[in-house]
Amino acid sequence: MDFMKRFERQPLLIPFFVTVGLLATPLDAEWTILDHAHLQANYDAETDEWELGVNPGHGGTGLLAPDTTILLLDAATRMTVPELDSSWDFMGEQGDEVWATSEFGFAQYGVPTGVFTGGDDGRIEMTLAGYDSPDEFFMYRPGDSSSPLRFDTRLESGPYGSVELDAGGHRHYSWAFRARGIYLATIEASGVRESDGVETSSEPATFIFLVDPSPVDWWVLEHFGTEANQPSAALDADPGGEGVTNLQKYAFGLDPKAPCRDGLPSMEVRTEDEGEAYLWISYRRPEGREDVRYSVQVSADPSEWESIDESGARTEWSSDSDGTPVISVSDVSPLAPATSRFMRVRTEWSPYVED
Repeated sequence: MDFMKRFERQPLLIPFFVTVGLLATPLDAEWTILDHAHLQANYDAETDEWELGVNPGHGGTGLLAPDTTILLLDAATRMTVPELDSSWDFMGEQGDEVWATSEFGFAQYGVPTGVFTGGDDGRIEMTLAGYDSPDEFFMYRPGDSSSPLRFDTRLESGPYGSVELDAGGHRHYSWAFRARGIYLATIEASGVRESDGVETSSEPATFIFLVDPSPVDWWVLEHFGTEANQPSAALDADPGGEGVTNLQKYAFGLDPKAPCRDGLPSMEVRTEDEGEAYLWISYRRPEGREDVRYSVQVSADPSEWESIDESGARTEWSSDSDGTPVISVSDVSPLAPATSRFMRVRTEWSPYVED
């Protein structure tokens, strides 16, 4: 599988005319990040109310909200598919890359025994009702060699599989994801009451799996949450309607849903001691943007641009009012009377480079 993804976005252009003048991080504390946990259902038989959430341990009924809890698969979960028989074809072909873990199971600690039909103590069903993801993913039982698959997103329509679970217990499963990125799994719980034979079901809950993320995935989750895979969260989208893409706001450390003109690159003219004037551009360059390539470019004609080698150019570092690093870069040529000069910061996103 090809893990290289590279997208060039429209660069941010800030023109300057000498004769006229200047013209126009990981997540915060509200999130919980886990590399092992149970997806749990609680049920109150007296009120017929369900609760779905994340249990970070074993036992108990206290749950974390699924929309602010990240189930993380880091780079160590990446594996190469070995030679397998046909019952495991969902894993891909031999030699393919997948991300797999057995650290996320299901728990029913908050489901009382004797309330639902099935088994000795009653059973409930957990169903994958929907999903939103960059690629296919699956849940399976490694010990079941004949028919291991439980959730299968290759199906043309939902539901995409279900599991029966004993009230009061828990069960471990394995998960496999075919690509990096943000996966949203919508789960529903249901059961048939022993007292009257009526089926009762929960409201759907969306669980967030984050697979071997690029830095931008953290930023997208922080600002878009369970809408992370919606068109408004795409890197070339402009949810603020300002003509500034999400990629540019990410690159410059800005809120994609808030007005941002004050945080965009700015320009000024500085006169040197010798009397020559140079155009300077300043832009925010947050830490942790390893997946963004910045390029300062200059031109006398907007149809032709030349990149400046920042390592050899005159540069200055400072900080914005919120502490974000700011880099200022000088034009390589002095301004001349009655001529035009342009500068811009070009951003490229290149997150996934194969090791």
